[in-house]
Amino acid sequence: MRSLLLSAAALLLYIASANAQDPQQAPAAKAKQPNIVVVLASDLGYGDIGAYGQTKIETPNIDELALRGVKLTNFYSGSSSLAPSLCVLLTGKNAGRSAIRGTDEWAERGSVMNYVKVLQDSTLEGQRPMPASEQTIASLLKSKGYRTAVVGLWGLGSAVSEGAPLKHGFDYFYGYSCLRQAQLYYPKHLWENSHRVKMDNALVFPNLKLPSGADPYNKQSYAAYTLDHYAPDSILSHALSFVGQNDERPFFLLYSAQLPQAPLQNPKKFVESYARKLGDEEPYLGLNGGYPNRTPRATYAAMVSYLDEQVGKLVEELKQKGVYENTLIVVTSASGAATQAGVDGEYFNSAGIYPLGKGRGKGYLFESGIRVPFIASWPSVIAPNTTNQQVAVGYDLYPTLAEIVGATPTSETDGISILPALLGNHQEEQHDYLYWENADNYGHIAVRAGKWKLLARNLSYDEPYFELYDLENDPREMEDISEQNPTIVYQLVDMIFKARKSPEIAAFKLRYLED
Repeated sequence: MRSLLLSAAALLLYIASANAQDPQQAPAAKAKQPNIVVVLASDLGYGDIGAYGQTKIETPNIDELALRGVKLTNFYSGSSSLAPSLCVLLTGKNAGRSAIRGTDEWAERGSVMNYVKVLQDSTLEGQRPMPASEQTIASLLKSKGYRTAVVGLWGLGSAVSEGAPLKHGFDYFYGYSCLRQAQLYYPKHLWENSHRVKMDNALVFPNLKLPSGADPYNKQSYAAYTLDHYAPDSILSHALSFVGQNDERPFFLLYSAQLPQAPLQNPKKFVESYARKLGDEEPYLGLNGGYPNRTPRATYAAMVSYLDEQVGKLVEELKQKGVYENTLIVVTSASGAATQAGVDGEYFNSAGIYPLGKGRGKGYLFESGIRVPFIASWPSVIAPNTTNQQVAVGYDLYPTLAEIVGATPTSETDGISILPALLGNHQEEQHDYLYWENADNYGHIAVRAGKWKLLARNLSYDEPYFELYDLENDPREMEDISEQNPTIVYQLVDMIFKARKSPEIAAFKLRYLED
């Protein structure tokens, strides 16, 4: 209790300091404002890290953050894939009111799926852009004097569109502006702000199968899929540089990590150690997308550990610059566990107790697709080694960060501040319900209210179907009890119409609800 009271008192001092400061003051005058680092992984399942029960994959750095901070056990991503989930996190709006509700490739521009033509014409890159009118947490923090950066994956519009990071509150961007390009861990280029940065890699097309006649058990048959310049290395380098350049002023770094999403590609030294640890395994021949891989399980484990190592290097840089104690670090994921392109999430129990398989995991709104880890560490404020069962979701991060820096959101949000839960205090404000929507995979919606969860699927067609689950008695969502509880179904369907509005972008309209 003493430590929690001290944490609360320390936080009040930070907020008071932030409110008292003029954003136009010199950077050194704002040293008491906390730095904020949000690590948003791609497809990091609820059970992929040691702090949440993983036993086959080693994640010592993230586990250390959990020991030094708080772990939430009921946290959800804002959607089931990166683009809408990132939009939800940045705007604080649920996926039924945010602008981006799926991964639309904006195909009317031309041959957007042709990697050669994209190299020749940069305007073919990027997904459907987030409108310039959308206000983000980066914009809000910038108004409080923060230096802001996003490195890694974007996916909310190309770097030269109205959805560009620099048009949404970020001072600096480095990484992939296009999620199609992010299917290449060894790309031909990345982006720095509004300019392409060449990487000296050959163009190896994704979604290849092992060539006919190649020996699937010979490592040399897979040599073409490991090149020289691994994008996560370059992305981390620029993140560390951003931290190093801003040690005398408050900063917000969104580390939108490519790892550990498919395709399965990782530098050899990380793969070989897991190959020895996990033993011999059957190769992945590329039949389900991505790239062929001799040791798919070892490669996936290496990719998770590689992400963990990157988190460790970020923490080390914060310590070397003397700002670690005054930095809030959040580690979470944009979506739940994946099973595509050779990833064996079932072998690793990547979703914890939640089943994976066809129609589950990343891209879908079952628990395995949206239940994700959430760890927050802030040494000078958050009490160490605590676990909290607060139910929270990606759109809660906006109001939480706003409260921490003493700012008022500039637009209406659907989230609540979970700062009391992070501090170990009583969380008085609670959600009446949580809402998810994704226009991908034929259109689907989920609503959770208390123990009840409604799934509405096939909404892009005339005849959708609804499923009801009791998460208290059936957390694995194995028994649809909609027929036995029609009143509950009607109540949750009514919440759908309260939670959402028709999207302005036609590509995200759900036919059953819009017509």
